[in-house]
Amino acid sequence: MKLILDTNVLQQEGLYSRDMRLTLRLIDAGFVSVYLPEIVTKEFLTKRIQTAKDKIQKSNSELIPLERTLKNGSRLKLTLDKTISDLKTSLDICEEEISQNFYNWINENSITILPIKHDHFKSAFDDYFSGKGVYKKIKSREDIPDSLISFCIEEFAKSNDRVYVAVKDQRFKSHLDKIENITTIESLENFLELRENVDSIKYLNSISENSQEIRKVIGKEQFRAYLQSYLRSPESNSSYIYLEAEEIDDKSLIPIDYFGLRAEITKPDSIGSLSIKSIDIISARSFSLKVSFDALAVISYCTDYQSYMEIEEDLGQEVNFESMNGDGICDLSQEWVVNFSGVVTIETNELMTSDEFSAHIHYLSQQQNPISITLETLNAELKRLAII
Repeated sequence: MKLILDTNVLQQEGLYSRDMRLTLRLIDAGFVSVYLPEIVTKEFLTKRIQTAKDKIQKSNSELIPLERTLKNGSRLKLTLDKTISDLKTSLDICEEEISQNFYNWINENSITILPIKHDHFKSAFDDYFSGKGVYKKIKSREDIPDSLISFCIEEFAKSNDRVYVAVKDQRFKSHLDKIENITTIESLENFLELRENVDSIKYLNSISENSQEIRKVIGKEQFRAYLQSYLRSPESNSSYIYLEAEEIDDKSLIPIDYFGLRAEITKPDSIGSLSIKSIDIISARSFSLKVSFDALAVISYCTDYQSYMEIEEDLGQEVNFESMNGDGICDLSQEWVVNFSGVVTIETNELMTSDEFSAHIHYLSQQQNPISITLETLNAELKRLAII
């Protein structure tokens, strides 16, 4: 099966998501071939590099004022001096490092880049002046990259019987749907749900006897309990969970007008009701679990002062008033019970039998454990206000 990824899908999945790693497994087994238009690689790298630089610069700018208030020679000042210096070094090398990592990933996983050709530019600018193809209107500059990607995909499809294209933009998708030999899907998850891929993954699982035995251990109640205990511990990354508004469901439960909604787990030890929805074998040393769990989370948002008074006095809800600016916009927060869903990645630093794996799950929180666990949350659903 031949799969082409558009920029938004590659940005969403990144290089190491659960669905990307399952796709790479199919590539390695020879069931799937993945292609990236050259413009997609450039857009992906540009955003990755700029995002990294912005975060480094923000961290640096927030530390410098603090460093300047400290006494010369103090331990904290010396530590911050080194941190600021390291951040500057990171800023200098991040573009090269991110680019090199990306192209290494492409080469290691036998992914093919579809080059831009001179004819693609000519066709893209013909459509630019006529408003045809993927363009929303005549001379819509923002659509030039999609037009170049489209002509790159169309040329590839002419010489291949069936090509799947993962694309999120609905206008772009509608345009590609009209082209012979192209079938569009909206995500890697949709691609993996195709019957042919489901059967291929089942086949790969069946020929990996040892991985199947470990998978059975992961599916037992004992492991679920140990995993929940680990997620509740300081050693897990649960306390770093932070979601924006678009990743939060049932926002209508907040009964006022607001903006800037976000959710953050501040009490990892409140995690409970962990459920393992599915278990996928990524490799002999890696497993991916779809999970959900409940936890207490601080829900923060902004609103006007009148709405603040309404939620506190008229509705009688417990709400924390954090601050208010000169325009009367208030920063508020409340503690909610939230259901989080996401992916847990389990990796072992060496090949091990199911018995060895079973022995190590008893002390998942210890640093020397050869089993590493990473939690990536995908979305959250508000359930109810926490009882104070």
